[in-house]
Amino acid sequence: MISTAFRRLALFLIFVFSASTQALSIDNSTRVALQELLRTHISLKTQDGLFTYFDEDKVEVWALTLATIHPVILKRENRYMLCADFLAANGDSILVDFIILPIDNSYIVEKEVLGRRSHLMTFFEKIL
Repeated sequence: MISTAFRRLALFLIFVFSASTQALSIDNSTRVALQELLRTHISLKTQDGLFTYFDEDKVEVWALTLATIHPVILKRENRYMLCADFLAANGDSILVDFIILPIDNSYIVEKEVLGRRSHLMTFFEKIL
């Protein structure tokens, strides 16, 4: 019988390698453009060091501090997903995923999603 720890390790490795494979399929110029767009988007929504996120589900506005932007970019069809870690006022780490859509010769942030990583991964993991 396979142990729970082994199953978790296997799932983790599948996620890491599938994310790596997805990331490798995006050319460098697209990668740079997407990362620049995300940095600009976050910068434009940041005032006094706080990024404003509107939580549609809870009808709340969150004031978050950017911690890091993840280097992995996922793709499905014509959409990309990038993510960043933020800190809430109470110190909790908050993961925000950004769905990016190409428009003409540029990109736009179509959606910001907080706390739905497993739901999004079912959509974005199919590039293998």
